Formats: sequence, C-alpha cells, structure tokens
Amino acid sequence: MDDSSLGRVYVDSDLFDLVPVLIESLSAELSEMETGIEKNEYSLVREKAHSSKGAALTFGFAVYAEELENLRKFVIDQDNARIRQSIGRLKILLETAVFAPAV
Repeated sequence: MDDSSLGRVYVDSDLFDLVPVLIESLSAELSEMETGIEKNEYSLVREKAHSSKGAALTFGFAVYAEELENLRKFVIDQDNARIRQSIGRLKILLETAVFAPAV
C-alpha cells in the first residue's frame, strides 16, 4: 500500500526492519545511475533502474517504482532534460518518504 500524497509508504511488517537497507541500496543505485548518465552509459542506467524498480515494488514503494519507469523511458529516448528532472524527483522521493509497517 502506498499513500504517496502523504509521502507515506506502508511496508509489509516482515520486511519493515529491512527498510534502512532498501534506502541505502536505492540511494547507491541512484548514484550509479547518475554516474552512468554522465558517462552516457545508458544501458547501465536502464539496468539499474530495472533493479531498483523491483526492490521498490517489493517494499511497496510504488511511486518510486513509477518514477524509475519514467526514467527508463527517458533514457531510451535519450531525453537529457527529462532524465535530469526524473533523477531530481527520485532524490526527493527518497529523502521525503516515510515508511511505516502495514497494519
């Protein structure tokens, strides 16, 4: 369950203890994507976006997964302006999301 209007993400209680690992992993992969974009390594960016999307969906972070899908499309189109905007949105989502155990 994802309540993106409040920035709240409800995580299955069995996975909740792993949220810090998720955030660390998503942050690292986002950093790798930024480096890939700078180096025009678009296949790496698509690969990392796919991997991050799977992790985000596993934890119920659907709004982040949707933005990763947008990023993937922008990378395919090599639309640098939209790529930068998408990276910015992903950073904001990571910084502002509040994770809570699902009831």
